[in-house]
Amino acid sequence: MDDMSRILFLLNASSSRDLTDAEQEFFDENYGRVMDEEVDEGERVHENNSEDDDSDDGADFSDADDPNYEPNEALLDLRVQQVGFDMEEEAEVELQRQQGTRREEEVESEPANPNRGMRYTARNMKFNDIWWSMPDEIEKRRANRDRNERLIHGGGTCSKTFSSKADCFKSLVTPAIVENIVLETNRKAKRVYEENRLSNEPKVMRRWYDTTEDEIFAYIAILLYAGAEKAYGVEAKDLFHESNMAFYRAVMSLERFEQISRFIRFDDGRSRTFRLQSDKLAAFRHVWNLFQSNLISCYQPSKELTIDEQLVGTRGRCPFKMYMPNKPGKYGVKIFWIVDAKTNYPLQGEIYVGQQPGENRSEGISHQLVMRLAEKYLDKGYNITTDNYFTSVPLALNLMTRKTTTVGTIKSNKPQLPKLCKQHKKNVLMLSTTHHEDKIDEATQKPEVIIDYNSTKGGVDTLDRMVTVYTCKRKTNRWPVTVFYNLLDCAGVAAYRLFDICQPTWYVSKKRSDKRKRFLKELALELAAKHLQNRIAKTTLQTKVKTAMKLIGYEIQTVTMLPTSRPNTLKQRCEVCKVIKKDNKTTAVCDLCYTATCTKHYVRVCEKYYVAKDGHGDEDEDGGTFLPSTSAGQSEKRRRTHSPT
Repeated sequence: MDDMSRILFLLNASSSRDLTDAEQEFFDENYGRVMDEEVDEGERVHENNSEDDDSDDGADFSDADDPNYEPNEALLDLRVQQVGFDMEEEAEVELQRQQGTRREEEVESEPANPNRGMRYTARNMKFNDIWWSMPDEIEKRRANRDRNERLIHGGGTCSKTFSSKADCFKSLVTPAIVENIVLETNRKAKRVYEENRLSNEPKVMRRWYDTTEDEIFAYIAILLYAGAEKAYGVEAKDLFHESNMAFYRAVMSLERFEQISRFIRFDDGRSRTFRLQSDKLAAFRHVWNLFQSNLISCYQPSKELTIDEQLVGTRGRCPFKMYMPNKPGKYGVKIFWIVDAKTNYPLQGEIYVGQQPGENRSEGISHQLVMRLAEKYLDKGYNITTDNYFTSVPLALNLMTRKTTTVGTIKSNKPQLPKLCKQHKKNVLMLSTTHHEDKIDEATQKPEVIIDYNSTKGGVDTLDRMVTVYTCKRKTNRWPVTVFYNLLDCAGVAAYRLFDICQPTWYVSKKRSDKRKRFLKELALELAAKHLQNRIAKTTLQTKVKTAMKLIGYEIQTVTMLPTSRPNTLKQRCEVCKVIKKDNKTTAVCDLCYTATCTKHYVRVCEKYYVAKDGHGDEDEDGGTFLPSTSAGQSEKRRRTHSPT
């Protein structure tokens, strides 16, 4: 900018703001000189024009004193107006650029590189994003190379070797998780029964026997089996009815199932109030974190990942319950998942709890969420598919710096996009760092980016559908239990994928629709096997329980002691009474030596050695200590045999 232009700019600016010291000093030193030079230049131009004029009056317009002559002032005023208008517009544009409120028409200029096509700028001038209509050749080669590497990589693989369905499930829902549930459940039940010891509840519900790890796995087995049979909406009393399947009655009694469902807990309630001050998920945080670490350690995913949300329906009281009208349940707990797009294996999930206590709300929540979920898979050449809730230009650029590509739909109101993207509101916009050319598939006549997005976008939706079909969720008003049921469902899907990869020939039937149902039922039998073995060892089971066990393949072998000879129906004198000279006759004999013994001299033994003739006795299905009856009652139950002849 020459001195004249700068003087004119300062002259125009002085009308709207105060000049700085440097600007005022420059204006004072150069204003007079520049104005004199401009006047002299105007006079010289006028003199030259006057000499070439052919008018008859011969008037000399070079006289500066003539009041009708003002050529230099008119020229100066014209330049001041023109330069002032340009400077004012430039200042306004710069101000709008700084404030991020500049909106202008698209600028289509000749690009510096003619191979890149037309050049477009971001709608919001606060962002310096430049868009080209043609891809860069280097980026095109890089995208094709990465895409071919992902195709060669194939599907996911197991990080461990599994020989049974129960091993797959227990690698996800580990004994550490179950031990925590056992500890907290026993603690809660003991405290409640101690407080309500004199309550009016039924007698069977007023005693608590400590649960064990095997019993909790058996409880989980009942839930999974009910889910496989799509009996998640059936009440417990109907589930354990004699007309229903024998599996439930064989594993556990109805009263015990209701007790565990009532008292199951996942954290220490004594310190929960303190932990809730910093974490809304305190009641389930420990179990959830253990489960997430197990999901990652058991599986190596393919190169195609998907991020989306799942709504676990619940109407119970929950501080972070969400309302999503487009979901079937509408109300529930929202969980964000990252899954393998090819196998739908859940890799990691984050329960959305909103703003934590004492947390400052930050911008770019979806951006930060994607980076947290994908943290374990960055810098490894993965591709992540997202929908328009997550997709943004800053996210795509951030993932590119971590050697990770992305593809997904994007909203047209993003400020980094050119205005051209908002002209057609019905169009679906795609943002991809995986594709750098507009290649069309010959078979479907669709762009390649659309085909790839459609093939990977349904990872979380498919997981949610698989969970819903065979869900073990039961009616409850406690949100931690609802999340626990969803955890078991996701673990069932993950175990199914792991076992199918390790043992691809385990299912030989042609009816593929029953494959996962059969897996869940066989998994339930394996989880309950140890508890069933412990229950068989009891000698006080009801006949209906023994029948139920026999129906599911568990045969109970009874041991009986038979006399060596044919019994005599005649009464005999008690051998002990003979000594004291009393004449007491009886048909009862000793079980070992077959000596006649009356009821007064009959010695009672423990249940380990006492074997009833008909197999009946005091029944205790819940695992409690055997309680002997009174002397008179025991006399009636005593086995009576006849002495040999």
